[in-house]
Amino acid sequence: MKSKIKFLSVLVLLAATTSFIFGYPGGVSGYTKKSGNAGCSCHGSSYLNTTVLVKITGPDTLAAGATGAYTVRVSGGPSTKAGVDISASVGTLSVVSNLKLLSGELTHSSAKSYVNGGVDFTFKYTAPSAIGTQTLYATGSSKKYWNWAVNKTITVVSATSVNGRDKQPVANYVLNGCYPNPFNNETRVSLYLATGCTVKLNLFDISGRFVKQVFNGNVYSGTSNLPVVMENQAAGIYFAEVSAQDNVTGNIVLHGTQRLVYLK
Repeated sequence: MKSKIKFLSVLVLLAATTSFIFGYPGGVSGYTKKSGNAGCSCHGSSYLNTTVLVKITGPDTLAAGATGAYTVRVSGGPSTKAGVDISASVGTLSVVSNLKLLSGELTHSSAKSYVNGGVDFTFKYTAPSAIGTQTLYATGSSKKYWNWAVNKTITVVSATSVNGRDKQPVANYVLNGCYPNPFNNETRVSLYLATGCTVKLNLFDISGRFVKQVFNGNVYSGTSNLPVVMENQAAGIYFAEVSAQDNVTGNIVLHGTQRLVYLK
């Protein structure tokens, strides 16, 4: 009898430990800085670990009502699996990969194994109709350890109807992001130019090494989508750097970098 009790006690302890380590395996919402709480609910502030790296990347500027592509990357920490909770001050979040929608926020559908040292959770954010600044928040976990991301501030600029059709920003230069991302073979970098510009689009690998120049030429005003075609490149993380120079003033009016995940 004592052996049986001891065996059952071990099972209970193992079950409790497993639950503790893999708390909320199907995702959780309401635990970003937007909610003003202690972070990861199942593990508490004592498991806040700054070696868990959580970073939000994507366009800094969006036209009102426009949609941009964003990524939360979770890396580091003592584990090899990650989960995430993503929220926005105002605006709409939608799933691209590795995520599901829960109570208006985005979270993992299951713990994701690290690939190349981390996990990329990609999503889309649609800005509200009002101009101003909005914020993206994220909390990432590495099993029972977790950390916050630095909040991502997005400037929402004025937009108006063009010929009663698509909405475009007025008198602004906007890097709208890229889609699809992650991608196979080809993606497109979207930008809006208030005037015609000379645009350079260069590709770099994750170490910052120059890979190739994708585009160098004149781009007319309005929205343009510049294709990025991967040829003989290894799968992994790349950065597309965009620079636009006004053809009249000679000023650099747009400069930004987009993080690309090439699946091959």
